[in-house]
Amino acid sequence: MPKEGVFFASMRHTLFIWLVILLSGIAYFAGLQLNVMDVDSAQYASISREMAETGEFLEIKSRGRDYLDKPPLLFWAAASSFQLFGVHNWSFKIIPFLFLLISVYATYQLGRLLKDAKTGFVAALILGSCQAYFLFSMDLRTDTLLTAFVILSTLQIYRFTRFNAKIDLLWGAVFLGLAMLAKGPLGLIIPAMALGGHWLINREWKLIFKWEWILALVVIALVLSPMSYGLYQQFDSQPDKITFMPGPKGLSLVEGVSGLRFFFWEQSFGRITGENVWKDNSGPFFFVHNFLWSFMPWALITLMALFWKSFVEIKSVFQKGKGQFLLLCGFLLPFLALSASQYKLPHYIFPLYPFAALLTAEFIVDAFDKKGKLAQRLIHIGAALPLIVSLILSSVLLFWVFNVPSYLRFLLPPLAILCIWAFFLKNRVMAIVLSLALVSGLTNMVLNSHFYPLLLKYQKGSEMAFLAKQMGAQTENTAYYKSFTFSFDYYMQSSIPVRSTIESIKNTDEYIFSLEDGLADLKSASLPIDTIIRFNSYPITELTPAFLNPSSRESTLHPVYLVVLDKN
Repeated sequence: MPKEGVFFASMRHTLFIWLVILLSGIAYFAGLQLNVMDVDSAQYASISREMAETGEFLEIKSRGRDYLDKPPLLFWAAASSFQLFGVHNWSFKIIPFLFLLISVYATYQLGRLLKDAKTGFVAALILGSCQAYFLFSMDLRTDTLLTAFVILSTLQIYRFTRFNAKIDLLWGAVFLGLAMLAKGPLGLIIPAMALGGHWLINREWKLIFKWEWILALVVIALVLSPMSYGLYQQFDSQPDKITFMPGPKGLSLVEGVSGLRFFFWEQSFGRITGENVWKDNSGPFFFVHNFLWSFMPWALITLMALFWKSFVEIKSVFQKGKGQFLLLCGFLLPFLALSASQYKLPHYIFPLYPFAALLTAEFIVDAFDKKGKLAQRLIHIGAALPLIVSLILSSVLLFWVFNVPSYLRFLLPPLAILCIWAFFLKNRVMAIVLSLALVSGLTNMVLNSHFYPLLLKYQKGSEMAFLAKQMGAQTENTAYYKSFTFSFDYYMQSSIPVRSTIESIKNTDEYIFSLEDGLADLKSASLPIDTIIRFNSYPITELTPAFLNPSSRESTLHPVYLVVLDKN
């Protein structure tokens, strides 16, 4: 009888794990199908489409102009995918998404090395079900690939220090180079802070001064060489070149830009020194409240884990002379450094989340394995609150924000019951982990299958492109007038020309995308207007309570127009 009870308990856990995979898989798959979002993701998709079309991979262009802002890895990946599979929503996202899955496995492997397989498994579930990872699958950023290569490089370098296998060092160096190709020097800084901080605190001088690091630097330089050559050819070899540089106020003309200096210094360190033009009013605690929503449903437990881990490891230093600081340094040091930046966006801290997942997993496993009663009570509170909030949020999205019939309305009650049932499983570690992973999968299934598809109906660029193409718009007969949006370019599969004056409108321009002030110009000019189509849009990445409220949504919408000229 005892054996039978254990068997059924194990079977129950297995069924819940498969249900987590199913719900999360549906959410991820739906996210891959969603239209790209303005501004950043649509811009990256447009640049990648242009790169695939021209075949020019070393000198990056945006709408035919020199582009110098983000490193090229995302563009190379997406452009290669476009050439293989064609231009689709999923083909833009598929390669970074696959590396995200690999990063979940890498987190499991690092957990095994640092602690045990159980901790690694829990960390993998936590990471794969956190809100940031679901966002990465549908609103692609350069940080998506950065996140994957940060944890892969950290894993391989740590394996090298444990087992002294040169192959681990070489792979670690390759992944470090790829991390830098994804987001600049930050790709090297985060693993260096994690591993270097751990070695410094433990005074492991032999690891810090190993000669093999020279070999690693050579490999990193080789990985970076194609990009470095392209930057030199495109910018540094032409000191008189005028470059359009993006900034908070739009494009500005800059002469004699050094692409190499921009990549290796200004783009990252310049945001701390003030040399980079990007600045905002975000305070030093900007990432604290952004962490609370982007690492849901685990954020509350992670905060507990940070205090617990800090106490345990500092105590270990005093008692044993050493501690395990890799995870703390990997999360806290870059978090503090990024908080000092003069320009911040929420996704800048997402690459730290594999470390957060491992910290959280270790805390949960130790609390229940070592019978820490206070920690167990706190974890139960930290799990119950997001569980309840997530179920309420899913209901609000389904039945109120967009009150549209959906099959998810019939699935929500039984799936909610399963989430609650999982919370009361006898094995408390599995109960906490499975219930939160389940509710996260459920919430994001609602988001990606219901909320975002309806929200994207308000995105002006993509929706107007679909409408224009149905009416016969093509590259040769379409233009902007005093307006522009990357998603319109992407879905028109071309760099649509911008007309800034009535006189610049050409005889071939039949379909004109414009805003309110542009429409007034077009009406007052002696143009043969056949049809004016109005579309009520909203900047979908800037959600407000007024927009989410169906009764006040109409007042938040902004009109855009497709003006069709009579060419007969």
